[in-house]
Amino acid sequence: SNFSFGTSPVLDSVVLTLGYSDYYGDTLSPMNYQVFRLTENMIADTSYYSNDQIAFSDQLFNGTVNISPKDSVELGTSTFAPHLRLRLDQAFGDAMLAADVSNYLDNAAFVNFFKGIHVKTAPASGVNSGNIASFNLLASISRLTFYYSNSTGTGLTANFEINSGSSRFNNYTH
Repeated sequence: SNFSFGTSPVLDSVVLTLGYSDYYGDTLSPMNYQVFRLTENMIADTSYYSNDQIAFSDQLFNGTVNISPKDSVELGTSTFAPHLRLRLDQAFGDAMLAADVSNYLDNAAFVNFFKGIHVKTAPASGVNSGNIASFNLLASISRLTFYYSNSTGTGLTANFEINSGSSRFNNYTH
């Protein structure tokens, strides 16, 4: 695909959006969401199980979130299907913009450079509190978006979509 952020890119923000699929539990209970960067490759043709784990390190997000799986999201003058929006770490976004262009030559180079993300929640505290949200990663809203400017303009966006070719699995800890 030979993608580039252009000359002298400057990050405004990087946002992970995940379209809701379903939920169970009390959506009024705030949950502590955490996002990490994977440090281990996922193998495309490998079967992963719900107790498998992939190595991760750098924390990209840590915050308390109230989910709203039935409420549409308004951004500016546009309305989008219900989804979770997490603004990720600025240093992560800056590093992605500063990365060598060879990391964006094609999908194989990109996946080798950016192995993926791990999204999890901390256990809910309190009796009968908390929820489980499931996400539709193939929804058009599910993606990683970089908002930035460069030497040719401002208000630019780059969407890194999650698609059927993206490796993914659910991990459950009871």
